[in-house]
Amino acid sequence: MSWYENSGQDDATVLFTQVSLHRNLEKYPFSSCLDAKGANEMITAVGGLLTNNGFHVLNFADISPANAVSYVESFEASTSFVRSNTPHALALNQPCNLSVMLCEEDHLIIQCIQPGLNTEGAYANVRKVEEIVDHSYPIAYDKDFGYLTQNPAMHGTGMQITAILFLPMLHAENEVESICRRIAPGLCLTPFYRENGLYALSTAMAVGQTEETMQKLVTDTVTQLKNTEAGLLSRLMSQGDRKEELIARVLRARALATGSYLLTEAEFLHLCADLRLGVCAGIIKDIPAQALTALLINCMPAHLYLGTQDPPKTERERDRLRAQTAARALTAG
Repeated sequence: MSWYENSGQDDATVLFTQVSLHRNLEKYPFSSCLDAKGANEMITAVGGLLTNNGFHVLNFADISPANAVSYVESFEASTSFVRSNTPHALALNQPCNLSVMLCEEDHLIIQCIQPGLNTEGAYANVRKVEEIVDHSYPIAYDKDFGYLTQNPAMHGTGMQITAILFLPMLHAENEVESICRRIAPGLCLTPFYRENGLYALSTAMAVGQTEETMQKLVTDTVTQLKNTEAGLLSRLMSQGDRKEELIARVLRARALATGSYLLTEAEFLHLCADLRLGVCAGIIKDIPAQALTALLINCMPAHLYLGTQDPPKTERERDRLRAQTAARALTAG
């Protein structure tokens, strides 16, 4: 079961939390200086270790482009990783929501995605994987600089935390730019998925931080944004005309999402945002937020291609399949 098939705390507003640890092994030069022989040697060694600890390792030389892109769509791999010309592999432990990119910017990027807001759970999971690796293959660490990484800004904890937030009211009120100016140092808030009210809140650097302070900073900031968003939505729902307009907008989106013959990706993302807003406002009560997150990923191009026995051959066929997929998911049960 993939991470997006599970529910989490505040998952209507917080789609997911991802914690990543950037780690390099003492035995090898940084990835930018690692030749193909060294990369394959490391993939075999660490991949074998992870396989013995519940992971399934995929060598990207052996999978199709569609399969590779599908892991980007589900946030288990990065675009730069998928496009790399050097040997690289992805280790997956989906029951624990874990993925490890082998030979990315750093030798290992250990990631855990938790639905909703859960920095502590995600961090606990990646730490377990780090300990497994470090026991057999010592990780590069300096007593003054901390964990050594390719990017100097990641020195120290070598950790990055990202939370994907749904902030349609702040977006509509043009408050996001103002918030970005006031946001705590060390964090950045950027549009996500062609805006549509989705934003990524990420730690910008690891130097001079501790794991605990980074987790608290993200959790506190997410909570503040979530409460501000909820306050704006509550105020709207107390205003008769605006409330009726929102109800009409949400129900129209539901009708279009369940009754369209074709849905482009842009149209689908807009409808998905309106449906999620309907869930947040209590207008839609029979569709959980988690189902909308799963639908968001399952309607991406590679997931559509891989999810049927008759893959779409044209963009028109893909738009038709997206409409069918959305209708099935939103009318199930």
